[in-house]
Amino acid sequence: MNPAGGRDLEAILSDRNEISDAVRQAVREAAGGYGVEILRADVKDLVFPGNLREIMNQVLETERRNEAKLIQARKEIEAQQLKARADNEAERQRLEARREQLSIELAADREKREAALQAEVEEAKALAEHPGLLKLRELKALGEMARRGAHFTVGLQADGLVRILEREREDEREDDD
Repeated sequence: MNPAGGRDLEAILSDRNEISDAVRQAVREAAGGYGVEILRADVKDLVFPGNLREIMNQVLETERRNEAKLIQARKEIEAQQLKARADNEAERQRLEARREQLSIELAADREKREAALQAEVEEAKALAEHPGLLKLRELKALGEMARRGAHFTVGLQADGLVRILEREREDEREDDD
């Protein structure tokens, strides 16, 4: 009986106690015929034929390297996944901040437009209540245009000029009285 037979190399190397027990059982029966009792059997060294030991060491080293590569690949994948999650979260936060910024800008623009509209409404009411303000506004606009180099030709009808002069004379008479 071969206690190591039928086992693969890894099992032979890792299960020395089981092999020792199997050797003790096998030798006990044979030794019993000679009146010898076997109490203990230990595997101290395994000797493999030819270059089998070298080949086994190469196989074990290759398995260790492959396992290390697999562990490294898993770590790299995990790191990539963490980085991708972090990038996604950062992009989500950036987009959320941009949305908030746009929301604030839109609200400010809406308030500005509402204020401008309210000012125009108030101005329209004031002009409706005081028509002289409209003339004053026209004169200011003409003055600004003149400062910027605009030229005007003002024409009056003869009877319009006469009325203006008559009003001025009446105002002067009233002031004298």
